[in-house]
Amino acid sequence: MKENINLKIPQNTALEKLYNTFSYEKFLEEIRLLCKQIAIKISYFNPLELLNKAYWEYVKSNFGNVAEADLSREQIDSYQLLEFIQTCIISFSPQKNYSDLNNEDFVYIKTKVKKLFSKLDIEYYLIHFSSDKYVSIFSKEEKEIYLILLSSWISIRGKRYLNHEKEHLVTLLSPHNEALEKIFNVNGEQIADGINEMIIHLISGPKKLNEFMSFYHNNIEGLNNNSNNYLNIKNIFDDIFKFELFNVKKVTNLPTLLLEALSHEPGQDQFFFDTLKDSKYSGTPFKRSPIFSFPLLKINDNYYTFHPYIFCDHLYRNIQSIILNQDSNYSEIWNEKQKNITEKLPFELFTKNLPNAQSFYNFYYLGKDKLGKNIWIECDGIILFDQFLFILEVKSGKGSIQSPIENIASHLKIINDLLVNPAEQGRRFLKHFKENKSIELYDSNKKSKKVIYSLEKNKIKKIAIVAVSLEQLTDISSRIQHFQKFALDIDLDPVWIVSIDDLRVYRDILCGPIIFTHFIVKRLEAFKNDKLYSSDELDHLGLYLEKNCYSDDVNKVENNKIILPLGYRNRIDEYYFNLLCKSNNTIPPSQNLPITLKNLLDILEKEAKPGFIWVGHHLLDFDNSTRILISNKIADITMLQISQGIIRPFTILSEISFSFVILTPNINLSSNFIPKDYALSNMLIQKKEESLLLIMNINKLNQISSCEFFFLSNKDLNDGYSEKIKNDVKLLIQQRINTYFNINKLGRNDKCPCGSGKKYKKCHINSVNEN
Repeated sequence: MKENINLKIPQNTALEKLYNTFSYEKFLEEIRLLCKQIAIKISYFNPLELLNKAYWEYVKSNFGNVAEADLSREQIDSYQLLEFIQTCIISFSPQKNYSDLNNEDFVYIKTKVKKLFSKLDIEYYLIHFSSDKYVSIFSKEEKEIYLILLSSWISIRGKRYLNHEKEHLVTLLSPHNEALEKIFNVNGEQIADGINEMIIHLISGPKKLNEFMSFYHNNIEGLNNNSNNYLNIKNIFDDIFKFELFNVKKVTNLPTLLLEALSHEPGQDQFFFDTLKDSKYSGTPFKRSPIFSFPLLKINDNYYTFHPYIFCDHLYRNIQSIILNQDSNYSEIWNEKQKNITEKLPFELFTKNLPNAQSFYNFYYLGKDKLGKNIWIECDGIILFDQFLFILEVKSGKGSIQSPIENIASHLKIINDLLVNPAEQGRRFLKHFKENKSIELYDSNKKSKKVIYSLEKNKIKKIAIVAVSLEQLTDISSRIQHFQKFALDIDLDPVWIVSIDDLRVYRDILCGPIIFTHFIVKRLEAFKNDKLYSSDELDHLGLYLEKNCYSDDVNKVENNKIILPLGYRNRIDEYYFNLLCKSNNTIPPSQNLPITLKNLLDILEKEAKPGFIWVGHHLLDFDNSTRILISNKIADITMLQISQGIIRPFTILSEISFSFVILTPNINLSSNFIPKDYALSNMLIQKKEESLLLIMNINKLNQISSCEFFFLSNKDLNDGYSEKIKNDVKLLIQQRINTYFNINKLGRNDKCPCGSGKKYKKCHINSVNEN
């Protein structure tokens, strides 16, 4: 792992003693004063000039970096500067006459904002929890949760990859097209298209500046109005120097009524700095910034935005609020449509990688209440795919509009409502399913109800509970099982708690049912690993792509250290950035699989025979060296069989006995070699209870063209057949040992050539000596 840390809140005894003597109220007063100083300074300058300079400061700081984990403090500061400047502009009355903005003024603002957010970092935490008022109220765990929520509120931006913003808006706004067209004369698809254009335009700033500078240097004597590039360069000039890069109306052509509803003019929101209404947190980032509700800045009948996150992070909820303010009677309709689309969306995202899966949603089953009485219970849905059962519970609620400092109870309630409750509902269904041979699913709980499906336990091999939220709460959901407060015990059935935004990433990157379901199995294993502590859901995906069975790797760490994985998302961040910038040959990140093994998985998926994903899982469970070994063996044995005409099966020892048989065009199976007998013999040699036999057919191009597989066990050994296999085992062991001795010397501590996996001295050394 790249980062090993003990799971402790940062503490420093000397600092704590210092802060114990420092009044919490005095600290807040200092923060309020600092914010007001910044706002007063900002009020003296042209808002567009100031935000334009802050934008290019952000571009300069972040140039060349696309991975979130690699962000430096300076890069984070540059975004916070941009956001807080816009907050102050619309929250503080501007001066009647603006002063010219010089570099000294900008550095002053930049330095003050940096100081502000530095004080809101660990310094605030230490002072807050060192004060007498809070020291005995919060447990260590509660302090940690509080710190996570506060850090997210102040510093974390970007609820989803910008690539998915259009899809996100189309999906959620299109059901309301009638209301949107009635109020704004625009539909959900048009809004999403416009927003996507604005995103592309904003991120094109560095490229436009580079184009302009290149043209300027090549045409130092001046621009020629007749030049073929004149119009293009003029547009770039306007974007850079006349603020057109940020002009939402010009770029998107969205209706003025909508832009007006999403905007504020300078000084329009006086509530944020109003000390009479909020004497404690007024003017500070502890309050909800007005740009969360009004992300656009209106100046001279134009509407501007300076960063996609400012514009997009709350946009869907903003439009929801605007429509409901215009038509309060539409509230119930909106909520019902939102619930319906949210509950169906995870099924659509899942089944993109699970073709022909069976889905059942919004059904009822007869369960038990806490007193053991029969009650009808609703379930959002299940997905069935190749003996894999997915139990889905979905929540469409929204996050708190108040900061954790203002209302921590609201945040905890949302965590319980959107994350804990659906997880518990999924566990309740699974518990009932385990206690019965089958469950009948009904279309309703009314007298006229009908059975829509009978779910039988003996037809299910693996079960995953998936709790899905529309709201992005990854900072808590990715590690929620570590907090006793939320009572999602690690020792109970594991739950995958994931947002719709992150499910879109899994759909894009884990292409195909084998890799997709294999990841889910590993993700469930990670839930039960008390050593693995992640701050973001997509860290699990990054770990899987790089480490495969990553939870097993964590268990190898000594001293029970907690692993906080950092940097594993980088390949994912880079992929989506390159895709957004339309870079050539952009392909999704993936595990590094040998080509022969990848082709084998592709064939398994193409043929999709019952049980195929479990064959794929066994192949993917092997470590990298074993994957390469299998791939090389398939290639080498194929050529050897073609040249010699003799079948050469092989076996790999794993959790089960795994036997491989390659059928080249010149090989015909006969009674001298029966693949199932070979697989069962290896199962007994390796003392395993199960065996997997994989038979690959090779075409004239020496490529795998098809395959078949068989899951075998001790049940396949009936009385008469068992004696034959035992004789085959003796012959196979003797043959392997003789073959080995004809080529090599065998040491006592070497692995026995029989294939058992044991050392020679603990296996067949005596039987060889007797011979």
